[in-house]
Amino acid sequence: MSLLRKFAEQAILLDEKKDYEGAVEAYVKCIDILMEDLKIEKDTKVKDGVRQKIERFIKRAEYLKKEIEKTSIPDEMFPQVPTSNLVPISHADESVESFRQPSSNDLLSKEEIRVLMQTSLINGIKYVPFMDIDLKEKFSGSGKFKDVDGLLKLANKQKDRLKGWKRLEEISGKPVIIDKIDCKSVKQTVVSDCSFVASLSITAEYENKFKKQLISKILYPQKNGIPVYNPYGKYMAKFYVNGIKRKVIIDDLLPVGENGKLLCSMSKNPNEFWVSLIEKAYMKIMGGYDFPGSSSNIDMYALTGWIPERSPLKSSDPEVTIDNDLIFNKLFSRYHQGHCLITVSTGKLSNEEQERTGLVELHAYAVLDLREIDGVKLLKLKNPWTHYEWKGNYSDTDKTRWTPSLMKTLCYDPKSPHNNDDGIFWIDYKSLIHFFDVFYINWDPNIFPFNAVVHDSWDAGTGPIKDLYTVSQNPQYTLNINTEHEATSIWILLSRHITEINDFENNKEYITVIVYEGGNKIYLPFDVKPIHNGSRINSPHYLGQLLIKGKGLKKYTLVVAQYEKSKTILYSLRVFSTARVSLKKIPQQYKFIEKLNGIWSGVEEENKSNFLIVLDDSSDKNNLVFEIKAPKQYHVSVYLRLVALKRPDHNTYQTASCNKYRNGYNVLELKDVPAGTFKIEVKTYIENQHGPFFLSIQSSCKFKTKIA
Repeated sequence: MSLLRKFAEQAILLDEKKDYEGAVEAYVKCIDILMEDLKIEKDTKVKDGVRQKIERFIKRAEYLKKEIEKTSIPDEMFPQVPTSNLVPISHADESVESFRQPSSNDLLSKEEIRVLMQTSLINGIKYVPFMDIDLKEKFSGSGKFKDVDGLLKLANKQKDRLKGWKRLEEISGKPVIIDKIDCKSVKQTVVSDCSFVASLSITAEYENKFKKQLISKILYPQKNGIPVYNPYGKYMAKFYVNGIKRKVIIDDLLPVGENGKLLCSMSKNPNEFWVSLIEKAYMKIMGGYDFPGSSSNIDMYALTGWIPERSPLKSSDPEVTIDNDLIFNKLFSRYHQGHCLITVSTGKLSNEEQERTGLVELHAYAVLDLREIDGVKLLKLKNPWTHYEWKGNYSDTDKTRWTPSLMKTLCYDPKSPHNNDDGIFWIDYKSLIHFFDVFYINWDPNIFPFNAVVHDSWDAGTGPIKDLYTVSQNPQYTLNINTEHEATSIWILLSRHITEINDFENNKEYITVIVYEGGNKIYLPFDVKPIHNGSRINSPHYLGQLLIKGKGLKKYTLVVAQYEKSKTILYSLRVFSTARVSLKKIPQQYKFIEKLNGIWSGVEEENKSNFLIVLDDSSDKNNLVFEIKAPKQYHVSVYLRLVALKRPDHNTYQTASCNKYRNGYNVLELKDVPAGTFKIEVKTYIENQHGPFFLSIQSSCKFKTKIA
C-alpha cells in the first residue's frame, strides 16, 4: 500500500468517526505527499489530476477546521462553582465588585475610559457611569419633574389602546414604590418583554427568600435603603450596561388606557409601582416600550450584574449528548444555596401544542423552586402573564399525581383558590425537557473571591474578516493565575457593548474567547491546540468556563475572536476566579515595523519575493517576526538566510524558516538574531506560481530593507 493511500484511508476513517482533528492531520499529510509528486511530475494531464486531488483535500480540511471551531468544548462541560470552603460567600454588600468604577483607588486607563464613555451614548441618549456622588442626586424642585428626553416610544398594542400618560398620584390615591416585594405580584401586560418580567419575578423571589437586596437597590430616591415615593416625580435607576453600572433618570409618567388601566407591566397591588418604574427605566435604555425582546440572562445581568450563562436542554447535533440530570443537580444545589437566578424558555410550539399544554411558544418563565421527591424532579415556574398555565403532569388539573404526601411536602394544594390560574405551576423535569429549550442562569459573582476586568475595542479594519488562518491581529491578553489549590475554577465573560436597538435586535456579531497555555502572543490559531475554543455566538455575552488543575503560577493567553468581523466592537472582558488573577493586554511587542508588498511572477528575474534586511549593529540579541499573507490557495513560507554578520567571530547564525508551508498565511518568529545582513525569501510550495503577497516585518532593533 502506498503512503498516500494509507493516509487517505486513515483520513476518511477518522472523518467518518468525527475525529476531525485527526482527520485534518491525515489530510494535511496527503497534501504534503501530493505536493512532492507535483514537483517531480512532468506529464501535464497527470499534474492537473494531482492539483484537483490537492484542492479536494484542502477544501475538506478547511471545512473540518470550521467544524472543530464550532464543536470544540472544554473537557469539563460544567466546571464546579467553587465550594464554600474555598470561597467566602458574603451578602453584606450588594455591589458587584467585578464592576470596576472609576475612582482614585482603582484608575482606569485612558483607553478604558474612552471605551466606557463612547458606549455611554445608547439609542441617542447618554447614560453615564453610576458614581458614589449620584447617591446625592437632587430629587426635589418646583412643579413636577419632566424627563428632558421626552416620552418613551410605545409598542403598537400600547398605541392602539392609549388614552394618555398619568403620574403615580393620578393612578393611585396612596402611591408607594415598594409595599411588599413579591414575585406573585409582578404582571406583564401588553409590552413584549416576557424575558425582562420573568427576570423581575425571579429577582424579587430571590430577595424575598434570601433577604439580600437586589430589586430594592435599583431605584432611587431611598429612605433607610428602600425606594420611596417622590411627589416631585423624579426617579433614578441603576443598571449594569455596557461594562459598568450606569445611571438612568426617568419621570413617573406612565401610559394608561381605558379607565386609567396601566399599559405597562405592573404590580397586582394597585398602589405599588416598583415594577412599572423599573420597567420604564430599562425600556428607556432599550429604546422604548417597542422592545424587540431579549433573553432573561441578558436582562438579569442588567438588573443585578450576575454572571450570565445559557444552558441548552437540547442539541441540534445528534453526536452531542446533553446530560440533563447533571444540569438539574447543579442547579438544584446552587439554587438552594442562593448562588443563582434561573429562568427557562420554550422553543417553537404549534398552536395545537400550545392549546393542549397551556404553554406559550418562545416564552420565558421564572423558576421559583426546584425539588426532588421520591426520585421525581420538579420545578415551580411562573408565567409572567400571571395566567395561562401548564396542563400536563403535576399541573393544577392533574388528578393522579398529587398525593397527600406530595402536597404536604410542597405546601401546595392544586384545588386551593389561591392557585386559580395565577400563572404559577409545578412541572416535572421530563416534561420540561420535552417542551422547553434552554435554561438561562445568572450566577452571583461573589462566589468567586477574585476577578479582573479590561474594557477595550477591536477596530473593524484591524486583521482579516475571518480569523481561520491567523489571530495575530486579534486582541490578546495574558492571564496570570496564582493558586494554592489543586483545582481552580476560571470563568471568562466577554460582553460586547451595544449602543443601538437595531444592533441588539439584529445582532450579527458572533463572538468568543479562545484560551491557550503560555501567556504569549499567538499567531497561528491551530499551531498550538487551545485548551478552550468556544463556539462563536451572536449574543452580547459569551461565557467560557475552565477548571485548571495543579498549584502554582500559571499563564494563559486569551484571544478575543469573531466570525466574519464586519464592524468595530467595544467590549468588556472579565475573569472570575477562585485564585488570584491578573489580566493584561499583550501590547505591540516591537517598536520597529515595516510592511512590504511583493509578487511571485512565475519568472525568476521578475520576481519581487526576495529582500535584503540589514539589522542595526548595536546588539546581537535581536527579536524579529515575519508575517506573510497571500491568497489562500498558495502554501507559503518565509526563509531567512545569512549574508554577512557584523561580528562574525562571535556568532555562527546561518538560516531559519517556518516549520511548514501553510495556505494563505505563515509566520516566522525569531529570538536572539545577531546584527548583520540577511536575505529574506518568501516562497510558495509549488514553484513558479503567480500572485501577490504582503510581508510584515517587526523588529526589536532598527533595520533597513531593499529588494534583493
